[in-house]
Amino acid sequence: MSSVTNSLNDIFKKHRLVFWYDPEGEMREEFADYSEDGVTKVEVQNDEFGLKHRMMREEMAQPFLLYMPYPRPAHAKNWFLDLELGHHVFHADGISLILQELGWQEEHRAFVETHREFFNSKDRKSRLLEKLHADDQERDWCLKMLGVICREEASVEACLLALLTEVSEGKEDKIQAIEKYGLADFFWDAVARQYDYRSDAPTILDFAIEAFLTAAPCGRAPALGKEARVFMGRWKDSNRYRSIFEELSARLESELNIKGELHKIDGYLELLDADAFEAIDQKIIIELRNDILRGRISLEALRSAVERRESAYWYGKYVNVYSALLAAKRLEDAIQSLDFAFSDTSDGIQRYTQTYWQIDQLYRHFHYHLTQSRQATLLDDIRDAIEGHYTNDFLLRLGDRFQQVVEQEAAWPPPKCDAQRKFYREQVAPFIAKGNKLFVIISDALRYEVAEELHQRILRENRFRSELSHQVSVLPSYTQLGMAALLPHERLEVDPSNGEVRADGRRTAGLEARKAILAEANGRATAVKAQDFLQMNAKEEGRALSRDHDLIYIYQNGIDHVGDKRETEGEVFSAAAKEIDTVIDILKKIAAVNGSNVMITADHGFLFQHLVPEESDYTQSPSGDPIGMVNRRFAFGHAVDAPAGSWLLDAAAVGLDGDYQIALPKSINRYRKQGSGARYVHGGASLQEVVIPVLTVNKARKDDVGVVEVDVIRTGSNMITTSQAKVTFYQEQPAVDKLLGQELRVGFFSKSGEALSDVKEILFDSGEQEPRLRERKELFTFSKLADRPEHQNSEILLRMEKKIPNSNRYSTYKEFTYRLKKAFDTDFE
Repeated sequence: MSSVTNSLNDIFKKHRLVFWYDPEGEMREEFADYSEDGVTKVEVQNDEFGLKHRMMREEMAQPFLLYMPYPRPAHAKNWFLDLELGHHVFHADGISLILQELGWQEEHRAFVETHREFFNSKDRKSRLLEKLHADDQERDWCLKMLGVICREEASVEACLLALLTEVSEGKEDKIQAIEKYGLADFFWDAVARQYDYRSDAPTILDFAIEAFLTAAPCGRAPALGKEARVFMGRWKDSNRYRSIFEELSARLESELNIKGELHKIDGYLELLDADAFEAIDQKIIIELRNDILRGRISLEALRSAVERRESAYWYGKYVNVYSALLAAKRLEDAIQSLDFAFSDTSDGIQRYTQTYWQIDQLYRHFHYHLTQSRQATLLDDIRDAIEGHYTNDFLLRLGDRFQQVVEQEAAWPPPKCDAQRKFYREQVAPFIAKGNKLFVIISDALRYEVAEELHQRILRENRFRSELSHQVSVLPSYTQLGMAALLPHERLEVDPSNGEVRADGRRTAGLEARKAILAEANGRATAVKAQDFLQMNAKEEGRALSRDHDLIYIYQNGIDHVGDKRETEGEVFSAAAKEIDTVIDILKKIAAVNGSNVMITADHGFLFQHLVPEESDYTQSPSGDPIGMVNRRFAFGHAVDAPAGSWLLDAAAVGLDGDYQIALPKSINRYRKQGSGARYVHGGASLQEVVIPVLTVNKARKDDVGVVEVDVIRTGSNMITTSQAKVTFYQEQPAVDKLLGQELRVGFFSKSGEALSDVKEILFDSGEQEPRLRERKELFTFSKLADRPEHQNSEILLRMEKKIPNSNRYSTYKEFTYRLKKAFDTDFE
């Protein structure tokens, strides 16, 4: 209840009529809010005679409150003079009422008078009252009044963020209100104290310009103090105001010609810790690209530069560009160290599963990230260089060498190799015979290097274990034959006219045919398409499927479906990434239907080159009497006349029934075929096509995933004497297999819990085996809170915090004690 209400209630206990003059109309809200039962309120509007008659003749017992928003008339002109003399004239001193309402003393009358317009609003007074504390001083009141105007917490930082939002929206309501209510001098003085921003004609936009240029000097000395850098960091991290930061950053980048200023800077090293403008990342990327092309940067230096950008604001937008650059450099270095001197086919296959596959994976990663970045033109020169390295220095050399050794084999597959044709007989059937239940996922064209990435992904899933091995596919390495080879059978035969395959005389094409073959070999075996399996209700259909069968083949076709079409073959690397996600989903669904044992394999691999093959990449197609099915990488026929660029085999040599022949273009060459794609191919005898993955996956009963540990490397003194501190963190284990990366929130804090520096979120997820490469340095900037006397020569804490799962709260992970003893000259900018 307000003081006005209390006063009026006391008066009405003694008087029936109360006359309230308010010359400035400043108490209108209080009049409107007064609502005592039994009192009639009337605002007088040139109807004095009528009101007088009503009060003295018609409602002689009724209490009346008459409000007159004008000065009290002279006696001669005052219609109510006789009534006023017999009743009560209410006087409400606005300032006195404000002081009383806010609980302030008479000595603060001058303060209220200075900011009188602020207090004319009941809403503003009400919101201010919510912020006030008994021990507040006038400076605290001013700050809280700013918070009321800006509808923010009572801090200079919060008010600035609200005012910067207005700038981005082209509005000035809040800053004009600050000026109108006499708070402008206080506000700009507070900004100067906190951020060292001083100007004869200060504006919010001008402050923004100086703050951005302090966070990213672009070759010039910063105008504001270190607190401005902390402010910019918090602004970028604010979920509420992040979009405003982006809008103003883009606007100022254009208006200040930041790209032009960055162009004047030689190199990128001085920019690695700056991120106020998106153009900084663009500048760094261009410099890194040029250094790679000119051979002026090592992989370690590139990795270090990218690592420092990981915490930069715009990194998320350019993460795929940085990843493409890293993949390009890794691929370049890896190719230079390759040795193709394997002795025979089995040795070549062994080396592929140990080393060579990494080149194919890096090539895929490069193109995947390049596509995802939507910055293909930016990396045109890098892409051209990568194509040359990959095709000429790797694919062609490896293909030619493998062709030399494979032609020396009397039969396919070589006797030392695990054959795809024996998959059911040697891996599936013995497992089922022991009374186990088994799911087999067959992913069309899941080549070995993609499966290796899938293997790593599975290991990072809680309670899933995975082992990766390999087998050698049938020849030709195409879908129908590869799918048939994975089924129970003794003999395989191919119709050379169309490539259709029969197993022991039975058709193998299509789901129903494969289900029949599986059921004949094992009465509790079946097959299902992955899409249908994923759509099953796990508790009902899924568990019924698992309960009623001991062996379930699941067919998935995400890669080959995209790659085999000329219109979409260029998207095959994106399809491979999606396929990994899909297989993970299938594994989780299997676990949900009580399955715990899974094997994952493929029918064949593939070759892919981003650029359309040149004329020299084609081999003259074979002829025959007659020639049958012809593919980019194989052909069937009778009495085949194979040109010099082909490897000719009898069906029996590759374990197939029949008297026809098979021609395969040597190395990585293609046959011409009207209407089909030429960049994505399979069917031949390259290592990428014939080395087939076999993943053995088990679901454990106990949690088996952990996170890496992180420590701080401290050398010498723990004394901090400047406004910035560089800390070296050490990730104790590589983030591989069952050890996941860990994201920590890190900053310097007082022992009472105040943040004294910027607070960073850092992801420690390096997979490097060499310990030195798992070190990372971070620079922390102290705020002005650290300059307070109570923090000088005192112990402070470097605190590492981890997020509590499924919450927005953090718990302390580790703390390290430092002593803050800044030299006096660090107080001067």
